[in-house]
Amino acid sequence: MNDNAESFSIPAEIKQEAQEATLRLLPAKSKREGAITEEVLLAYFFNVEKHFAASSMWTKYSMLKSMLKVHKGIDISKYDKLTSYLKVGSRKYKTKKAKILERNQIEEFLKKAPDVEYLQVKVALILGVAGACRCNELTFLDISDVQDKGSYLYVLIPDTKTNISRSFTVIEEAFSVNAVEMCRK
Repeated sequence: MNDNAESFSIPAEIKQEAQEATLRLLPAKSKREGAITEEVLLAYFFNVEKHFAASSMWTKYSMLKSMLKVHKGIDISKYDKLTSYLKVGSRKYKTKKAKILERNQIEEFLKKAPDVEYLQVKVALILGVAGACRCNELTFLDISDVQDKGSYLYVLIPDTKTNISRSFTVIEEAFSVNAVEMCRK
C-alpha cells in the first residue's frame, strides 16, 4: 500500500471481510485455539533436533515458551513429555571444548611473530588477556578508550555484555615483552 491509501479511513465491514479472507488462508487445524499441543511441539523439536545441538534446542524452547505465553496464553513449561524429550537429548550431547592458548604459546607469539604482519593481533592479544575481554568488546574498542599514563595504559570498556562499563590497566611487565610499548606502536 502507498502512503495515500493509508490516509483514508477503512470502513469496519471491509476490515472484517479482510480478516475473514485471511482466516481462509489457514488450514482448519491451524484456526483452532488448541492447535499448539504438546504433540505438535514434540514433532517440531524432533525435526529441529536434526539440525541443531542440544543447547540450541533449549534456546528455541525458551523463545517459544516466552512467545506462546505472551501471544497465545499457552504455558508449555507444563508439557512434561516435551521437557523430558529435551532432557534426554541433552544427555547425549557432548560439549565442544574450546582450545586455549597456554601462557608460553602467547609469550612465544609476542616475541617471534613479526610486527609488520602481526602488530594488530599482538595488541588485541595483549588487551584481551590483560582485560579478560570478550571478542565483541575488542571489536568495538576505540583508540579513545585507551589512555597512555606513562608506565601503564588505562583501558575503558564502555559497552559490555552486562551493559556496565569496566576498566583495566596494561602494565609494562605483563608479558615477556614490554606490553605498553607494543601497544604504543
